[in-house]
Amino acid sequence: MLSPHQLWRPPPRQLTLEDTVVHIWSAVLDLPQARTSELAEACSPEEHARARRFRFEQHKQRFLARRGILRTILSRYGAGAPQHQRFTSTTYGRPALEPLPDQPAVEFNTSHSQALFLCAVARTLTVGVDVEFVRAMRDAEQVAARFFAPGEYAAWRSLSGQDRLEGFFVCWTRKEAYIKATGEGLTRPLDSFEVSLRPEERPRLLHDARDPQNVSRFGFHDLRPAAGYVASLAVQGRNASIECWQWDA
Repeated sequence: MLSPHQLWRPPPRQLTLEDTVVHIWSAVLDLPQARTSELAEACSPEEHARARRFRFEQHKQRFLARRGILRTILSRYGAGAPQHQRFTSTTYGRPALEPLPDQPAVEFNTSHSQALFLCAVARTLTVGVDVEFVRAMRDAEQVAARFFAPGEYAAWRSLSGQDRLEGFFVCWTRKEAYIKATGEGLTRPLDSFEVSLRPEERPRLLHDARDPQNVSRFGFHDLRPAAGYVASLAVQGRNASIECWQWDA
C-alpha cells in the first residue's frame, strides 16, 4: 500500500536548507544511558521537571532524548547552541523557537511513536509531521467512525486486510500532520476536513469545510522512516520538496 522507503541518509557536514525544501529527520530514542545523559545536559529545567513526571523510566529517558535531539538538530540551522535555545508556543499550542537577534527563520514540527522520533525543519514553509507505529487496534472501528470525515470512513471501510490496517494510520497521520501545519491542533474537529487514504490515490487534502482554499495551498508527503511505521508531512506549499536525514547518535 505504501510507497517505498525514502533514502534516509546521514546528513552532510554543512547543511543547506532552501526556502522551498523541507528537511525531515528520523532518530531512534532508545539510546545508551551515557548518550541520553549527554543530550539531557542541553535540556532546560522545565524539560527536566516534565521528565520527572513520567511514571516509567523508559518514557522519561525517551522524553529527554527527543528534547535533546531536537535541540541538536535545530542548532544546525542557526538556532543557537542547544542549551541556549528557548521555546514558546502559539495561541493553539504549536511549539516555536523564540527568535534570536539576526537568527535565520526556522520553522519546525515534531512527532514520536514508541522509540521513533521525527522532526521536520523549514525556513519559510509551515509544516506539520506525524508518525505512528502500525499495530492492530481493537477500537479502530469506533475511532474511525468518530473522527474520520464521512468520505474517509467510507473509503477506509472499503479496504481489507493489510490495506485496511495501514489505511487507518495513513489517514490518521495525514489528518494529524494537517492540523499541526495549520496551527489549529486538536481545537480543529478532525471530521471537518477530508484527506485521501486509498492505496491508489496520491496523498492530498480533498476537502476543508472551514477553509476550502487550503486544498490548493497544502501538499502532503508520505514518509517511511522505519519498518512498521507510517508517517505524513503536511506543508503549506504545493511545490515543496523534501530531503530525509538520519540522525546519528
